[in-house]
Amino acid sequence: MPFRRFQRNRGTSQVEIEPQVAEPEQVAEPEQVAVESLSYSAKEAATLLGIGMQTIYRYLERGDIPSVRVGRKILIPKTAPIFQTLRDGNGRVDGIHTP
Repeated sequence: MPFRRFQRNRGTSQVEIEPQVAEPEQVAEPEQVAVESLSYSAKEAATLLGIGMQTIYRYLERGDIPSVRVGRKILIPKTAPIFQTLRDGNGRVDGIHTP
């Protein structure tokens, strides 16, 4: 049923019928592709390494773990040597002695 607007301010009892607008065609949503992050946050890295936040920040400050600061956020690349060592399973993982 069309929407009706009464024109009371003109002193008439005529009813004006609003024009109907065609429904827009349903456009298929583009498929969302899962994008894998190239880096870990400091919190994610600490969790993966099983160490505390103070320790991760200490390693980052000393340069034992490479990092990039973007604004206030610290990003640690997934290709960092410490993560490569974990993936390969080569011996002891230490921030100082990574290959």
